[in-house]
Amino acid sequence: MVRSFFCCILCLFSVLTTFPAVAQSKVNLDGYVTHIEAPASFRLNQQPVVITPSTTFVPDINTGNEISFSLGMISAGKRISIRGVEDKQTRIITAKRIEVIDGSSQAHRSGYASEDRAPALTRDGSGWRGTVYTDGYEIVVDPQTAIQLAQGVTDPNVFRPDMRVAYEAERQNDSSLRAKSLLFTIDGNVADEEQFRASNDFKIDLPDYDKKVPGKVHFFLQSYRILSDRRLQEAINAFGQKLVPAWQKALPDSDPAKIHFRFLVIEKSKALNKTMSNDAGTVLIPSQTITKLQNEAQLASLLSADIAAAIESDTYRSRSHKHTQEATEIAAYPAIGLLGDIAVNEAFAAGYWTPLIEHEYRVGLGYVVAAGYDPREAPLALQRLTARHPDETAGKRLPPLGNYLDVELGFDYMGVDFASLHKGEAEYVALAKMTLAADPKLKQDQKGRLAND
Repeated sequence: MVRSFFCCILCLFSVLTTFPAVAQSKVNLDGYVTHIEAPASFRLNQQPVVITPSTTFVPDINTGNEISFSLGMISAGKRISIRGVEDKQTRIITAKRIEVIDGSSQAHRSGYASEDRAPALTRDGSGWRGTVYTDGYEIVVDPQTAIQLAQGVTDPNVFRPDMRVAYEAERQNDSSLRAKSLLFTIDGNVADEEQFRASNDFKIDLPDYDKKVPGKVHFFLQSYRILSDRRLQEAINAFGQKLVPAWQKALPDSDPAKIHFRFLVIEKSKALNKTMSNDAGTVLIPSQTITKLQNEAQLASLLSADIAAAIESDTYRSRSHKHTQEATEIAAYPAIGLLGDIAVNEAFAAGYWTPLIEHEYRVGLGYVVAAGYDPREAPLALQRLTARHPDETAGKRLPPLGNYLDVELGFDYMGVDFASLHKGEAEYVALAKMTLAADPKLKQDQKGRLAND
């Protein structure tokens, strides 16, 4: 009995002494500095990093020379690599070695987009002070910002769906985005955009729900079957409508900026592995997309990007771009190129297509939060869509678009009260099972996974 007692003590001592090793692990990560918090911490994308007196720094990877590190050696937007130890419980990384990867930076931001909501500006001397909301960003304005209002506009705080903003801004170390210049213009193509939406919508034959006859979507040379489950279609449409911005839903039908969004679940398709939409506001959701995800927040991130693309009239604006033909061809498969399913000319993707898709998902994050969902699920949604086995993605590298959103969340959303937002996991199980029952083409492994939920 005494022997057994001492064995127990030895076992307990062994567990206690080995526990710290289990709670920590070595990491080697790269990303962007999104926030600097003096005197000894910063964030790499969304993740907190702390430094110690022994942390070293490699300012030039070509020389490999290491020096003692201090926070003044990096700035928000800098791309770096970190070697260190991660606390698995807190996810805090203690950096042992930091090095600059290359000269790329997210410090400078510029673009041209619609207002996301009304600006909040007040006069300050001869200039303005406050915030402008555009292109998925909250851009800080001070009296040094060069501002030019649209012709005939005296109050910039009045929201207009036809107002567009050209901006130049710099990322600060506290992650805020400070405007250098803002140019407000009125979109003179709203009526033409309305006609474009009407003439370029998908050709839809709705299902005969009573007879259980699937509907059809005709798009270029492609044809997709709309599942004939009325309850599923009503549920997905109601969910999608929650994500449409309130100002857009409040527009009268007579307003040329009004978009009549509709969301439809289509039969599982080998040609389409994620949602697809157009400027008319028709959003198609392949059934396997729903069953690959885990919660409403993940689905919301996909649909919100589609909503943003329609509101920003991205397909319409692609027509006047110097790469119109490429944009038209790729538009047949929105965002798929970034997920690795089709080959895209690298120069074109980097210069036009990639920023366009990033813009749609970035703007969409605001819709996700406005609807009460956790935006941190967006990178995970994209990761699950690209994975052969979605339930085995924990701890694995994010796809390019997912990694981009991880960076944007670190810059712009760490001040959000995430406790007030939800993922909608329990509600999503019902939607996924409804989808599974409506489409017999879904794989057996998807059926088995959902059966255990």
